[in-house]
Amino acid sequence: MALLRLGLILCCLAVSAVLGNEIQNPDSPFGVVCPWTGIGDSGIGWVRCGAGCTALDWGAINKARGVYDWTEADKEVESTYGKEKADLLVILGYTPRWASSGPNGENNYPPKDLSDWSNFVSEIVARYKNRVKYWEVWNEPDIGFWQGSIAQYAELLKSAYVAAKKSDPTCRIVFGGMAGVNLPFLQRVYELGCREYFDVMAVHPYQWGETFDDEWFAAQLCELRKLMMRWGDAEKEIWLTEIGWSTGSPGIDEETQSNLLAQAMVITRTLQDIKVSKCFWFSVKDWGGPGYGLIRSDGTQKPALLAYKEVIAHLAGAKYIRSYGKDGVRCHLFAKDGLQMLVVWSRDKSIRKFPLPQGDWVRYEPLGGQVTELCGQSEIEVGPRPVLVYGKSQLASNADGERRVAGRLEVMSDFPGPQGRSEPAGRLRKRMAESFRKDIWYSIQIPESTTRLWLSRRNPKETPIIAEVHNDGVSPVIVELEARVGAFRTRAWTTEPIRPGGKATVQMYLNLPMGYRLPCDTLEVKGRANGVTIPETRMQVRIADGPVIEFLANSTLEGKYLVECEGTGCAPSVRFGGTWTYRFDLSGVKEAVVDLCVGAHQANDWTVLVSRDRMQWQTLLAGKSNRGWQKADLTPYAGGEVFLKFTGNDQQLSELVLMTKR
Repeated sequence: MALLRLGLILCCLAVSAVLGNEIQNPDSPFGVVCPWTGIGDSGIGWVRCGAGCTALDWGAINKARGVYDWTEADKEVESTYGKEKADLLVILGYTPRWASSGPNGENNYPPKDLSDWSNFVSEIVARYKNRVKYWEVWNEPDIGFWQGSIAQYAELLKSAYVAAKKSDPTCRIVFGGMAGVNLPFLQRVYELGCREYFDVMAVHPYQWGETFDDEWFAAQLCELRKLMMRWGDAEKEIWLTEIGWSTGSPGIDEETQSNLLAQAMVITRTLQDIKVSKCFWFSVKDWGGPGYGLIRSDGTQKPALLAYKEVIAHLAGAKYIRSYGKDGVRCHLFAKDGLQMLVVWSRDKSIRKFPLPQGDWVRYEPLGGQVTELCGQSEIEVGPRPVLVYGKSQLASNADGERRVAGRLEVMSDFPGPQGRSEPAGRLRKRMAESFRKDIWYSIQIPESTTRLWLSRRNPKETPIIAEVHNDGVSPVIVELEARVGAFRTRAWTTEPIRPGGKATVQMYLNLPMGYRLPCDTLEVKGRANGVTIPETRMQVRIADGPVIEFLANSTLEGKYLVECEGTGCAPSVRFGGTWTYRFDLSGVKEAVVDLCVGAHQANDWTVLVSRDRMQWQTLLAGKSNRGWQKADLTPYAGGEVFLKFTGNDQQLSELVLMTKR
């Protein structure tokens, strides 16, 4: 019996060893997008996969409702985690054709039934919980990869969080990596009550030039941290789940790509103060020609992969101390293995003389180059390829140094356009720290015509506050909700218990007086399920006398109004370029005012034209400035269709708000 018991124990231990039950490279900041044989030899600790590009895609696994084929997904997990010894960040997505709400079953549309999504999340997290601990909810949900609304993404995120935590309470949910540092999008998601429903923030801070603008890069991430702090998320890590440069882009040859990779990875390690902790290069391989890959289409290695290996070899385990440099030279000081290490490069492509700071420097080497003894040299030549200098210096103190984020993290309150009431940040953070029951959640329904809820002064029946309440718990619940704007409150509750897996609609009407003059204010919705607090929603709403249309540029909603986009492009929440036109229906409207966050790159000329018929145009607004808020009266065009045409020299628009009165 003792031998049998011992045999069973050894068998269990063997199975546990095969499955794995912990993160293998928790401290590694270095990742890559898409798995590839041999990645483990490079020292890269993390691989991002799933969602359309690998076998871990929802549609590839979940062939029909309740039907799962794990064959290829199992192989991918075994190869990456087991053979390559890399940890996985799995992107949850994209929608299978059978589950899609898209007109032709497109995979970038929300699922028709959210339970299909939550069932898949529950299944995949349960299956791989001994190997995968980090799950990213969709990819770039702020642009075309997601054809739902911001509110629908909030529902997707909440549902995924609850389903995943049920299957593996120790897993971590990563926010869907945004295309760039898209603060307006993130602000909306926070307002929709999602702060409790993710553990890690993710962004894709791409640049496209042949030199790396590290100051802009760091400033953008500092602004992201400020917004997170505003919502009580000072402690959550920030992961850069995509960054890269393509050798198919003008000015980016393979050597330039390798230099940019090295610079970006070094800068990322200097942002630990704001908890930027991991960076994933996009991507592992080129497909069909020169691209972002570390490996060419024919399977041969690019210089970028060699540079990545060198960066990892030198920076793995290194502690960032401070930044130093001037006259176009970047210099960052690290400590490792009892020595100090300077990482130095020229910000542009020029070769510059760099005077070494006072200290005992013993050797230097260009990344991937030969080691050279310094022998008392006081300066070295540097170019765009980082040079590593080892020794001891007197720069260890930050007192005289340039700490990258110092003085930039004052907490902000960000709401575009005219301001309403806001809550002091300290009180907000204290309130956000409370614990909640998260398996009962609700979604405030936003009208399809706009990205932000609006409330009517004239008739509360015109703008009900509608909440769709979901019970992802295990027992029936009665849910009570209370909505408040300023001193005005209303309350409602579900008429009967919501069964597990079910949902119910709660509708509330808020009576605001005609004399309520704030153009926007804070709507606060609190709830209790069977007497237990559930996460609240706190959002800025428009207060108006008629329908409001509001959208972020480059959003799914914008496409409903866009009728022309000649020679334009999109960045996160910004449309830019030559000429584009929107159409709005002002039938039944007596008055209309439009607010635009508009301008032009480098303060160039910009113009906004207006027309009833797209034949005869008049100038509505014009200027020569960077983006800023502008207001114009559209009342002369009320009662029918109106068209707004944007034209100029690299004109830019980030947001539009059209308020009306009937």
